[in-house]
Amino acid sequence: MISLSSLLAQTAADVFEEKKEKTEKKEFTFIGYYFVRSELNNIAPTNEFLKGQVVGRIFGGNTTRTSKKTSRFTEQRFMPLIAYTPRLFDGWATMRMSFEFDWTWGDANYGAGGNFGGAFGADFVNMQTQNLFIEFRPQKNVFINVGLTRLFDNVRVPYRTFTSTLVHTGYRLAFWGSDAAGITGHYFWPDKRLKLGFWQLYENNVEQDDDITLYEVDFEYDLDIVNSIGVSLWYLKDHANGEGGVSILGQGHKLDFAHVPVIAFCDKKGSFMIGRDGPQFAHAWLGGIVKPGAIPGVCVTPGSVHEQMRIFYFEPEGTKNFERC
Repeated sequence: MISLSSLLAQTAADVFEEKKEKTEKKEFTFIGYYFVRSELNNIAPTNEFLKGQVVGRIFGGNTTRTSKKTSRFTEQRFMPLIAYTPRLFDGWATMRMSFEFDWTWGDANYGAGGNFGGAFGADFVNMQTQNLFIEFRPQKNVFINVGLTRLFDNVRVPYRTFTSTLVHTGYRLAFWGSDAAGITGHYFWPDKRLKLGFWQLYENNVEQDDDITLYEVDFEYDLDIVNSIGVSLWYLKDHANGEGGVSILGQGHKLDFAHVPVIAFCDKKGSFMIGRDGPQFAHAWLGGIVKPGAIPGVCVTPGSVHEQMRIFYFEPEGTKNFERC
């Protein structure tokens, strides 16, 4: 005989029983950015091969000119971002990749190359690989990226950081904001962050010492919920003698693409003309960051190249240069 109390207990248990739904983790994730825009401006390209594309260092030359004439064009672009996390690795390994398809309506057809393919007939081979790397996460606060990935001047993991954080903290992408092949390691504490990185910017001839490599160590510490301080040590070794990059324009520290107006700290004219006195050079940079506010730092160049040290103070609205130490 079932008592009334036991019946009520069973009914209450059925009502308040937790239903655990098993959600299957997806191995593939996909995000796509697409836009079309038309422009009217007074800017036109001067190079038949590059069509006004920006190549070289950030804020470098872009082979364009301004005039009294009006330029009219329509641009179309699609950027897919794909991530693959095999269930076999239980979330500690993810393959990430991003590509780009873009062209100007009516520009070219039946060919190959980036940033073209919108003319009548189309059939252009124009997929550009931006990133393709594997992300290891052996524990929640450790990230190791290996392959062609983002090279940003920020201590955080690029693919796990909002753009607003990248452009308002650290060095705000004023020094490095592109893609490169290498390996980086990130280690996070509750109030501290550490980044170690090695980048093979240009390989050139594998049997010769003519490469461009970058080594970096970045550390950041949170003073409180708003303010933080940090320090960075970068070492750039350029033995390429101008090789690598876009061959019709050249590359390297002796060319115009090494002229970066934003980091104007090591020249009497207010420009960062690094290594112009020799075909090879190595450049060490020691800097510090303060958030929020300005970015103080010290620019150190080995004596074999420049024999100079200069203190600078970088602010979002401009730069203030101090005298030679």
